[in-house]
Amino acid sequence: MNFEALSHLVHPLPSHEPLAAAARAVVERHAGDLPDLTGLTILLPSLHAVAPFARALAVAAGRPALLLPTLTTLPQLAAAIPLPQRIAADSARQGLVYVALRERRWFADGDLWAISGELLKLFDELTLHHVRLPEQAGDFVARLAAAYQARTGESLQFEARLVHELWYALQGVLGERADRASAYQLRLARLAANAQRPLYAVGLAELAPSEVEFLLRYAERQPVRIFHFDPLNAEFGDLGHVLAASWQASGQSLPERATKLHTDHPHSRLAEKLRLFPAHSLEQEARAAETQVRLWLAEGRQHIAVVAQDRLAARRLRALLERAQILVEDETGWTLSTASASSVIMRWLDLLSGDFFHQDLLDFLKSPLVFADWPHAKRKEAVYELELLIRGKGIVSRLVHYRVAAHEREAACADLLERLFEAQKLWPKRGQNRGQNLGAWLDTLNDTLDVLGITAALKNDLAGAQLLATLAQLREELREEFGKFQLNEWRRWLDQQLETATFRDAGITSPVVFTHLPATRLRRFDGVVLLGCDAEKLPARGADGLFFNQSVRAQLGLPTREESTRIALGDVAALLASSGETLVTWQRMVNGEEHLVSPWFDLLQTVHQLAYDDGLHDTRLAGIAARGAI
Repeated sequence: MNFEALSHLVHPLPSHEPLAAAARAVVERHAGDLPDLTGLTILLPSLHAVAPFARALAVAAGRPALLLPTLTTLPQLAAAIPLPQRIAADSARQGLVYVALRERRWFADGDLWAISGELLKLFDELTLHHVRLPEQAGDFVARLAAAYQARTGESLQFEARLVHELWYALQGVLGERADRASAYQLRLARLAANAQRPLYAVGLAELAPSEVEFLLRYAERQPVRIFHFDPLNAEFGDLGHVLAASWQASGQSLPERATKLHTDHPHSRLAEKLRLFPAHSLEQEARAAETQVRLWLAEGRQHIAVVAQDRLAARRLRALLERAQILVEDETGWTLSTASASSVIMRWLDLLSGDFFHQDLLDFLKSPLVFADWPHAKRKEAVYELELLIRGKGIVSRLVHYRVAAHEREAACADLLERLFEAQKLWPKRGQNRGQNLGAWLDTLNDTLDVLGITAALKNDLAGAQLLATLAQLREELREEFGKFQLNEWRRWLDQQLETATFRDAGITSPVVFTHLPATRLRRFDGVVLLGCDAEKLPARGADGLFFNQSVRAQLGLPTREESTRIALGDVAALLASSGETLVTWQRMVNGEEHLVSPWFDLLQTVHQLAYDDGLHDTRLAGIAARGAI
């Protein structure tokens, strides 16, 4: 966050109870308006913090009833502002970038959808961080060369030319339409120009220059207060001093830090709040986490978070909890590509491209989502008859062969095969496919799903309904004709869309919440499991983008890995301080190789061991889990 520009608006909060302190400050400032605080707007780091902050306001006001202010996030607040110009959807913009890459024959052997997605993300970052590209490509080459501190070699010139040319090509095609990042900036500008209510921001960890400018412009018309706290300072009492001694550079060696820590604070509260569990395997890690969650529930704890750094471990833990009849409220969700609703669509597309190979066909037809508009008995009989027909005739593939054989025998599967044939006819024949736009392909897919009785089944399935809504939104976004795509190109695009779309079951309320680290800001939990905290996953390294290394990003004013790492460390510190207890798990051995714990916790346990002769390792869970003694 740019505190230099906003310093006159920033009010520091104590780190040990930032939520309560911010709520008290708001209530004290508007005591004359109580119990009606509807004239205020309060920005929070995420919508997950809305309920905790509402409760903190009620406590601070000391009233049985309170009319709450608008509690929201900055993107949510901006989204409600109408714009006169049309907005170009990201899906359409990515298609335009893909076509531009294909026409220029760049990255001939590369994944153009992945590359176009990377470029789109970079373009949005450039917009949000006020990085303007010079009109002349040569000027941009010189700027990159200075940032790279290198000569203008062939690869540097190519990178500069690619980014520069596609940036301006995309702007030219969009015309009067605004992209998502530009639309966000325009909405923020309108918000600031029409500011009518006092505005508070609480616990925001990161702001783009566009957002900083919004707060400054808003403050010219209405009061603005930014409540900020530094989770890495020493205001957590003994706990804060341990964190500071471990994580803040002081110029002292670790033994020196530990000696001073023990002298100043002879007793450690951290040992009561934090334990580390190195697991021998994925299964042991999941079982240890499940055991701890069940122990906390048995103690009556009502707010338990699982912060998953490892998706595989999270999936196994969830399965173990559900087997124990413990439902999970999943804030992270999972990709639509993993849902059975998506699988049946992908199997259908595989059939079309694979000439209806017999084994793939039978697997597809055994899905309860296919021909769901038929009675179960009729569908089961037809699939059984088809399987007998295939075995009897030795048919390997091709729908026409199945149809001929079925009509010869007047088999019960004839109607089933006719419906498959009707669906197949909707797709372009091989050799006649001249391509169509992305939206038209989605229309074709939608029509075939109707023919196959899949649409009705998806509507009655939670994940299926979200999948249909996602496909419908994409169809609406991609109505315009901006390029032709072959079936294989569209199929790769669809795979990517389902990999990035997320399914969340909002119908489950549970004391156990699966979430991610940024979503824990300003929230308090009775217990936390930090799952999968090895050195590869915390801090999350993230692959470098295809364009611009970290030093160039810093020179251009774009976010860097160093900044995201600092924010994540602050999130971990705040989580440790605000939670009742925390269990940190990781797999010490993976495929016979040793995996180290996150360097943050490695430092923490080293300092704690030196200062208090306690390495913070859990010694109970493995035995309890093995005995099943809960």
